[in-house]
Amino acid sequence: MNKKSTLSPDSSITFIPADHFYGEIENVFTTPTTASEASGDAEQMELEEDLLTCCINKERFLSVLYSLKDKKLDILLPYLKLLHLFKKQKESLCIGNLIETPREKTPTESKESETPQDMSLPKYFDWDFPESCDGLSMEPVVSELEEEQEMILIDDLLNILVGYDGKYIKANMVKDMKQKRTFRISSHIIPSFRGLVEKILPVASAYSILVRFINENTSFPAGKVNQALAASLSDELLEYMNNVLNLEFMKESQGLNLHVAWCALQEITKKMRIMAKIVDYINKENAKGAASLNILHRCTSNALADPEAEKICLKLTKAACVPYFETIEKWIYKGQINDPFDEFMVLKRAEKGKVNLNWENKFELRPKCVPSFLKHDDKLMFNAGRYMYAIHRSLSALEKPPCAEMEHIQYENIELVYLNMIRRGYDFANETLLAMLEDESMISWLRTAKSFFSLEYDDVFYNIMFNCNDELKKPSYIISVSYLQELVENCIRSCSLGALPFATEYSVKLEKCSLMCQMKTFNMQGAKEAVENLNGLEALTFATSPPWPVCIIFNSKTLTGYQMLFRHIFYMKYVYMKLTSTRLAEVPKTVHLLKYSMTVFVQTCLSYMTVDTIQTLWDKFENEYRCVDSVIELVQLHNNYMYQTLMGCMLASSDVFQYLHATLGICLTFCVNLDFKIERDFKKCLVILIKAASREACWTSFIKALIPTFTDIPELMELDNLCLY
Repeated sequence: MNKKSTLSPDSSITFIPADHFYGEIENVFTTPTTASEASGDAEQMELEEDLLTCCINKERFLSVLYSLKDKKLDILLPYLKLLHLFKKQKESLCIGNLIETPREKTPTESKESETPQDMSLPKYFDWDFPESCDGLSMEPVVSELEEEQEMILIDDLLNILVGYDGKYIKANMVKDMKQKRTFRISSHIIPSFRGLVEKILPVASAYSILVRFINENTSFPAGKVNQALAASLSDELLEYMNNVLNLEFMKESQGLNLHVAWCALQEITKKMRIMAKIVDYINKENAKGAASLNILHRCTSNALADPEAEKICLKLTKAACVPYFETIEKWIYKGQINDPFDEFMVLKRAEKGKVNLNWENKFELRPKCVPSFLKHDDKLMFNAGRYMYAIHRSLSALEKPPCAEMEHIQYENIELVYLNMIRRGYDFANETLLAMLEDESMISWLRTAKSFFSLEYDDVFYNIMFNCNDELKKPSYIISVSYLQELVENCIRSCSLGALPFATEYSVKLEKCSLMCQMKTFNMQGAKEAVENLNGLEALTFATSPPWPVCIIFNSKTLTGYQMLFRHIFYMKYVYMKLTSTRLAEVPKTVHLLKYSMTVFVQTCLSYMTVDTIQTLWDKFENEYRCVDSVIELVQLHNNYMYQTLMGCMLASSDVFQYLHATLGICLTFCVNLDFKIERDFKKCLVILIKAASREACWTSFIKALIPTFTDIPELMELDNLCLY
């Protein structure tokens, strides 16, 4: 069944019959001419004038024509004849926009020509049984002579082996590009010949599926891995084509029979079947990227008992692994990702707007995109690339980044070979980044952060309260941050914090949500930060932007933890200051006792949080920091310090924090009203707080220090049954 023409019919055009058309083309190129004959030929001049009248760009046509004449080419006249022939045939053929049959356009066509049209990709010639050859009926066998039948079948097989139908052997149509190709053989041929033909046809079937796979996977969406595999298969098909050409040479020179052809194809048959089987596995799973590499690795491992099959599989696997390993090399040696087809194991997340992602969240390891033979060291590769990315970010544009001695990573049967290369790349990146962290005084940054956010020195708190009290009492939305920044900077310069390294890197920040809301968001308890009406005392905190690579350790998440810690301790110090500064004149003794109880409670909380928790955990962190061997261990060590600090300061449990905050609120109310009736509410909140805290072992020492002060509360004495002592 012939293909339907895609050209719309035109009644003004008379098409040349196909046989005559191809005959004309043959005559064009078989009629000998010379340059001298062509230059003065009247026929050539007539053709030039005819073609010139049909040109859109006449100047370009003439310049090309004169250029060809200057070169004195023998084929100039046949070339002009061919152009004229195509013009007459009205084929849709691009010849450099030189020729176009003039015709008046309708108003609709003129309007459409002004709008851009979709440009479809050119359709390449199909080397796998073109559709125009499918579905043709078998020709009957004219001669019953055995020799003639065999020669016809030899010709048919030579055509079938390179993707064309024969006379008595036809290819069946496939429903999709991944279906196995089958063939039908004329029933008139001799049975012995039929048996030999059936033994040879699997080679043609393998060729068919390989050609279709190559055609499909040379396109852009196929990905680098499948493209590399298709390129390797193309090279293998060249060897196959050489075998077919050898058969044709034997047929023409020595004579060839079916048995000799079958024997000559034995070696290539096994190879073609192995490659077709691999392609079939990939087609069934619709695999690309790491999935294709897994299939190739599995086939290579299963072929260890067959050296020839192993050699073929290993060659294809090595070729397919080349682009993937090149991406790995660029990742572990430079920290860069070149993954246009989304096949690599590491995904770089895009930053949206002004939101800067943490170093830990900037990259994602995708297990599905990790080949099975790299599973053991996928985290090493992931971390090595992240380290190199951080190293490059830490240097200025003029500084030359350090680089390990690049080794060409190649797939091998023995995994240890390339895994050792990956580990050496990781070791270099890890050691270099640790050294850079030391040079950037990372521990000094963290020590200053601990002092700033835990209000380690009391003088800074009292300086701020003395100089900024009027501003901090205002609602946060009307406070001038720049003015408050100047006041706080003066306070810091005149106190102990001003002598710390990097103290000038901190700036004032006013939070828009309450500490409870911020804590729930930080602990991922489902709350979203919402704007609330806060005063300056509740909203005040500090912000800073550590440089690379310090921001790897001191990232935005840990900064949020430090800011929560500052707001918490600042508020408790404010409550403690209000209690100690409250003057009691002529009031009952019970009011003095209540004030004393409240003061001891707040003082115990501050002492437990600053000395027993923050300072103790910091000393432990400093000791363990000296023994760290990798950047990831250092990040985890600091994250653990931050989590334990927030836990010890009652900022990891929303229930405990809520009871503590309510108790502190009662203390502030007492400072204003001096009402003894509030004692009942204070003791009630205190009992609830201590019972909630007793459920966690980390607050045992806090409860031990607090209970002796409140022996008059029966509910607290019942906690002796919890074996706190």
